[in-house]
Amino acid sequence: MKNKKMSLDNTNGNYSPPATIPTITSGFYQPTSSAEVNIDGLIAFDRATYLRVDNVVTVSGQLSMAIDTALLQTTFEITLPVGAVFSMQGQLSGVINCGESASMSGSIKANITNHTAEISIIPPDFLNNTWTYVFTYRLT
Repeated sequence: MKNKKMSLDNTNGNYSPPATIPTITSGFYQPTSSAEVNIDGLIAFDRATYLRVDNVVTVSGQLSMAIDTALLQTTFEITLPVGAVFSMQGQLSGVINCGESASMSGSIKANITNHTAEISIIPPDFLNNTWTYVFTYRLT
């Protein structure tokens, strides 16, 4: 099934075909981390996937990490598959979740200084856990 942009004429509801066909690319990339706070050792990333439709990019992946201190704010940044320049944190948004516990989740937002995805969690334990994440951002 092909993706189609659709618009309706406000006067009579007729379908208007898209002016251009969207550009779609996808692939894999190997994220790296930086600016780690409360992380015990290295973060092990699995290869992440991304889908770009015109100027919107969606990323999903999995990582493993151990925490230094439970119940303490834990943050780190990860690289993007397609570079972007952010001026507001809300230009990138997503979630991270640990399947081992429903209470282990966090937020993902744009880092406007380093132009990366910034992940923030408050983990209830310090065990080495596997986390899944997804976020979307718009290229400007």
